[in-house]
Amino acid sequence: SVQREWPARNASRSEAGGEDFSEPIDIEEVKIGVPREFFTHGLDPEIEKNIKAVITKLGKEGAKIKEISLPHSDWALATYYIIMPAEASANLARYDGMKYGYSKISNLSPRSSFGGAGKSQISTVTILSVGRITPSKGHDLIIRTAAELIKSRYNIKLTIIGGIIQNYHREYLKFLKELATNLQINDKIEFLGDVTYDKMPFYLNQSQILVNAVPFGGLDKAVLEAMASGVIPLTSNGAFLTVFPEKIATQLIFKEGDLKDLENKLRNITDKKLYQDEELINELRNIVVKNHNLDNLISRIVEEIF
Repeated sequence: SVQREWPARNASRSEAGGEDFSEPIDIEEVKIGVPREFFTHGLDPEIEKNIKAVITKLGKEGAKIKEISLPHSDWALATYYIIMPAEASANLARYDGMKYGYSKISNLSPRSSFGGAGKSQISTVTILSVGRITPSKGHDLIIRTAAELIKSRYNIKLTIIGGIIQNYHREYLKFLKELATNLQINDKIEFLGDVTYDKMPFYLNQSQILVNAVPFGGLDKAVLEAMASGVIPLTSNGAFLTVFPEKIATQLIFKEGDLKDLENKLRNITDKKLYQDEELINELRNIVVKNHNLDNLISRIVEEIF
């Protein structure tokens, strides 16, 4: 049998479903499909070599290896880049003003339109982390960084929103809570679990900074929602380099897994009080309104097709 280990941080790894991956498996009962379309032009030779070595090893250990075909693989990336922004835009359309704009009569700002308290008097900076409770979301890195800032007498608190999909990630949640206790900041951290979309504007309205510690990939909708809500985003996803305003983009992106860089970027945001920079807040929001509005996205897709 083979003991499945705790998964490494990998944002591309599927985390849906209910199977318990912590249980041993009988390798001889495993059937592995290998799509022939995955081994074509564009695949790095070193990666191909390593993948085939693993396939051969699993075959020798008793797994059944079968070549299969996924004939529409060439369309996978293009499809992803339609579905991903469509999902983000549909979510953003739920937020006040994203679809219809602000009322000219009420002249509400992004923050006040959610009905929360005014943010001009901020004594404690709230940092928000949104994402499933899984190592790939980097909650532990954020907790360690928050501890460093609190140790330096920054008046901050951390709110973590996200539920558990796989049962074995309950151990990760337990680890996070123990980490907060060991770092003596458990009174500064709130684990809220799952939060429905209709409740998210409230928590965004109560926050000043969103930290998104996922690796490079597609545009995470949590970052877009923060931008739409007047919350300053800080992410390790380099895809946002071309999304954020050029003049400040590097200040809003930290090196993946780098605690010190994340700490320095957070210090910069809090020291400069960027979360009170209305010009920046409006600029970030307008980027989302212009490029990720659902109606605009539909129009762009239609233009591309026809």
